[in-house]
Amino acid sequence: MQFNNFLPVIDSDLRLVDTGPFLHQLIKGKKVYAKQIAKNIGIPYDTFKGYLMNRRYIPIRVYINVIKQISRNSNEYNLFLTNLYQVANKITSISSKAAVFNLPKRLDECLAYLIGAIHDGTVFKNPSKNQYVIQYWQYGNKEWLTLLSNLLEQVFGVRPKEYKQYIQLSGKPVVEIFNKVLGVPSDQSKWNSFLIGIPWKYQKIMIAGMFDAEGWCGKNYDMRLKFTQKNLNKIKELKTVFEKRGIKCGSVIKDRAAFAIFICGQNCLRFYNQIGIYCRNKKKLQQLKLLVGDPDQKAS
Repeated sequence: MQFNNFLPVIDSDLRLVDTGPFLHQLIKGKKVYAKQIAKNIGIPYDTFKGYLMNRRYIPIRVYINVIKQISRNSNEYNLFLTNLYQVANKITSISSKAAVFNLPKRLDECLAYLIGAIHDGTVFKNPSKNQYVIQYWQYGNKEWLTLLSNLLEQVFGVRPKEYKQYIQLSGKPVVEIFNKVLGVPSDQSKWNSFLIGIPWKYQKIMIAGMFDAEGWCGKNYDMRLKFTQKNLNKIKELKTVFEKRGIKCGSVIKDRAAFAIFICGQNCLRFYNQIGIYCRNKKKLQQLKLLVGDPDQKAS
């Protein structure tokens, strides 16, 4: 599932890496003077020349201002932005010591799982202190945190720092992508939906990641699964998606300071066959297999 061009949406101070040749060809193709462009957009010519010679990483806002200067109409403006999006593969922030991240342009299985798993995590930003981090938590399950580290490194090209009970990936580009591209707010109580508009092949992986992060699994004498959320809209969305796929749920109930739904009996097996098979948390998957009577799991 390809993302729409999100460069005009994320913070324009973020910098695209190794795109100087594209900027050079863009200006050359329009037969305009670089010095005049630099003057028009209000940056020193030496700085602009450094962009053209690929000695400096180029802020998105510079590209947007240049494209506005040289475009004859909105169609050409959009075309140039699309071409930029196609050639841009890496991104960083303004700090000279900032990490360089891959620029994901499509929702794949790795990213879908990470979206689900962030339900037991946070997307945190404090612009005044230049703090931008995403964290995944899991008490007593270092193996699963390592798996998440591997996925984050695969998607973004940078490995998180690993701690005893959580992992942390620092970087404004990652936070911007989670916030503005993937739709994960810093305040998860305002995260009303994460499945609408997503194909089923990715929905089920996202739900598996969510279940691995914070789902509850009963014992074989208590054949129940539970999803809990503080956001009522989110729990209603889950119920709607489950029942569309023939996984019947109980009514939404109040669960302390949150809301919950239970999946009971043979619907647990339906959940396992459609969604649980995508779980990557070995402890959670083992519990789920025991619950639904997986013969291989019982034999082990």
